[in-house]
Amino acid sequence: MVERRIILRCEQIVKSFIGVRALNGVDFDLRAGEIHGLLGENGAGKSTLIKIISGIYTVDVVNRVRQGRMLLDGSEVFFRMPIDAMKAGIMTIHQEINVIPDMMVYENVFLNYELTQNVLLKRKEMIRRVEEMCGRFGVELDPKAKVKTLSTDNQKLIEVLRALSQEAKVLIMDEPTSMLNEFEAVNLFNVLRSIAGQGIGVIFISHNLQEVIDLCDRITIIRNGELVKVFERGEADVDEIILKMIGKSIYRDKLRDVTHKTGRELLRVENLTIGKLKDISLTLNAGEVVGVTGLVGSGSAELAKALYGANRDYQASGRIFIKGKNVALKNEQTAMKNGIALLTDDRKNEGLFLRFSIFENITIPLLRRYRKLRLFVDNKKRRVDAVHYFDKLSIKANSADTVVETLSGGNQQKIVLAKWLNINPEVFILHEPTIGIDVGTKADVRRIIWELAKEGKGVLLITTEYADLMNLCDRVICLVKGKIVAEMTNDEMTESSVKRHVMGGTN
Repeated sequence: MVERRIILRCEQIVKSFIGVRALNGVDFDLRAGEIHGLLGENGAGKSTLIKIISGIYTVDVVNRVRQGRMLLDGSEVFFRMPIDAMKAGIMTIHQEINVIPDMMVYENVFLNYELTQNVLLKRKEMIRRVEEMCGRFGVELDPKAKVKTLSTDNQKLIEVLRALSQEAKVLIMDEPTSMLNEFEAVNLFNVLRSIAGQGIGVIFISHNLQEVIDLCDRITIIRNGELVKVFERGEADVDEIILKMIGKSIYRDKLRDVTHKTGRELLRVENLTIGKLKDISLTLNAGEVVGVTGLVGSGSAELAKALYGANRDYQASGRIFIKGKNVALKNEQTAMKNGIALLTDDRKNEGLFLRFSIFENITIPLLRRYRKLRLFVDNKKRRVDAVHYFDKLSIKANSADTVVETLSGGNQQKIVLAKWLNINPEVFILHEPTIGIDVGTKADVRRIIWELAKEGKGVLLITTEYADLMNLCDRVICLVKGKIVAEMTNDEMTESSVKRHVMGGTN
């Protein structure tokens, strides 16, 4: 086998922030035509390394000497800003999809890089080039299609084509599958393999360890700002990678205790029809974790909003009972008063005030509780309550005064959970609670969910994470096109049986 040439090399990279060393002499290299996985817990340093490679950060300088260097195609480079890296052929595609829905595919691909002649747009030439790239990399897209009509994975591919249109040598993919279902992810992976086959190096970052194992030629693991291990393809499984990432193994058997007892009925839904949901009936008892799963577009997201009174765009029929009482959940306030909490799948836009502190986020829904003399807010009491959950959930931050937007995704998720724990509802609707967070924090969140069940809370766990379904749930409900197609007890379900139902298969 011919050794591929190294197109990118990072040597002894050091980066510090206010006295805290984020990277401590890290080495990393990328070969031409390689898909190289970069793994580490949130805060391990992988994001810092990527930001140095893409020109957002620079390495430390001590006595006018740079602490580390980077070589591209064998020549030393130093990027002072992202545009420098882009001009050198290093393109980064971030987790959030960044396209303009009302524009056409080719317009998005050449956004800010339009081809012109005498100030006039060369539309035919841009369309031709998009068609040529689609053929070259195995992408099935109509250059003249409106982006808003496309599936999520095809919108992500538009960003890939945008990077490739600028003669990318290195393509950095940061959590590219976090918003994709299983089939959309497979489509993206096929395109990435085709891209690598053209000699472009791909750096792939994902919290989904199995997809990293399946896709990547090599895997580099960073822990506490230091290089821990580089695995070649086939050298490691999920358990070994986790061990290297966090320095210890994670108990991976079912958290659910088969001897635990469930209590009285907390929630009953009868023949609920709203939007794409058709005739939904389900129950949730005290001490029970009921999973709901389906492909993207199955209706699970709509179910979460409907049960929290947040789906007001549609007329609803059917009935919802809270502890035996028929309740009309007209809005979020009604849901909260009836003891229902919703952990949204979009924590940044719907679950948090990012520029507020941790203690403010945890306590803000209950400001009435903290009022003094109806005019003042007892911030001392707010801090006491917030610090209680700050400690209980092991939130990694300097203090409860830390601004939330500076924290990792996993710690932000813990803050959303802490907010609802402070309110103390009886029914928790958790929508994708472990998506986009590192393996250590996933284990923490799963333990929190199981603790809620043991305390007698009812948890409706809406997720596409099969590990959550298998490890936590007493029952699992499968949705397809807004309808319940199967309901299985924990003893009956396997990952393959759940997949078969949500993919439209038969028993």
